[in-house]
Amino acid sequence: MFNKQHPLFLWFVWLYCALAGLAWGHLPGIWATAPAMLLPILIPQLPRASRRFIAALIYFLVGSFSIVHGSAEFFGAGAGDGGGLADGMGLAAGMGWSFWIVSSILLALPWLIARNPLLGVLAVLIDALPPLGLIGWLSPLAGVGVLFPGMGVIGVILLLIAWSVWSVDTWGTWVAAGVILLAFTANVIAIFHPISAPKGWFGMYTHTGELVTPLQGVESAVNAGQRALQHSKSVVVVFPETIAGHWLPGTQAALFHEYQQRRNKAQIWLIGAVTIGKTHRWDSVEEYAHGMGKSGHIVAKTTFPVPVSMWAPWAKDRYGATWYEPVQKIAGQRIFTSICYDQALSWVWLEAVWQHPDVIVATSNVWWASQTDIPAIEEENTDAWARLMGAGVVMARNG
Repeated sequence: MFNKQHPLFLWFVWLYCALAGLAWGHLPGIWATAPAMLLPILIPQLPRASRRFIAALIYFLVGSFSIVHGSAEFFGAGAGDGGGLADGMGLAAGMGWSFWIVSSILLALPWLIARNPLLGVLAVLIDALPPLGLIGWLSPLAGVGVLFPGMGVIGVILLLIAWSVWSVDTWGTWVAAGVILLAFTANVIAIFHPISAPKGWFGMYTHTGELVTPLQGVESAVNAGQRALQHSKSVVVVFPETIAGHWLPGTQAALFHEYQQRRNKAQIWLIGAVTIGKTHRWDSVEEYAHGMGKSGHIVAKTTFPVPVSMWAPWAKDRYGATWYEPVQKIAGQRIFTSICYDQALSWVWLEAVWQHPDVIVATSNVWWASQTDIPAIEEENTDAWARLMGAGVVMARNG
């Protein structure tokens, strides 16, 4: 057995945490989520709280470094308000650095108490669930889909059990070995029964910049609608997040005119737009289907928008949070819609796991983060959690 007190073990754990953080956005597909699953095993073996804190801090700092550039762009843009939050004050860059450092420190704090495997699991859950879970990206929980494809809630429970008891003499080791055997079996089954998106569902990828004026929203919506018309054989066309800008009468009229030109009259469009409520704006998905009018029908709203830049309950005219997004039935499929920032949050995905969707509709608008790892991290999370649920993924992205 290795000596946990030896300096080499300490440096090994710290190095592993750095590599696990670096894996996000760099390893292919769902495998980017896998290295973090060892953190609840390795970090609790460090005898001092300060060393555990440093290990977790290294992981979150390395894994979330894209926040520096992404937050500066996003806060500077003001989430479509032309720089309303920070740009005018010249604070956008500083906010990026501050958000990266402060969020990493906050997410590392629970690991101070992780002096044994059970408390390590508690640290994972504190990071993953609100209130800290509101910034709880890079959770080790995300890798559960790598181990237990198609097993849903049971897969989550098995991973938590394995993390909790693996070090218990004799029976704990046997339980962990049994969990590994189940994981191996589930992956063998997944190889022979791959999951894919339903036939005829198409996710659109676009490259439109920030939409500042209503006219830009109309132009963007029409361009996306014309692209959708090229896919006449598709049953459902999914548009990127907020690609239509604000869902104003002019935008509705222009896009509905395009929708009426479709050759496949049964085709459904799911359109990303900003809708206006009584007290909040909403990052929404509008549905156009046969028999509907130009105003469409809201089928989803973001569970939790980006904090500060979008979700700011202390400010006027910001974005609302639904906190729970129910599964909807569209074109005969039970769909769960995950909008941009939601894709990074494990508590939102746990809500989806509980509802057993058939399809994950994942939309994002990441023009502000196209030069960072943020789009890849969102996609890795989405694919890993969808694999756990045995659900197909239809992804639509602007950026």
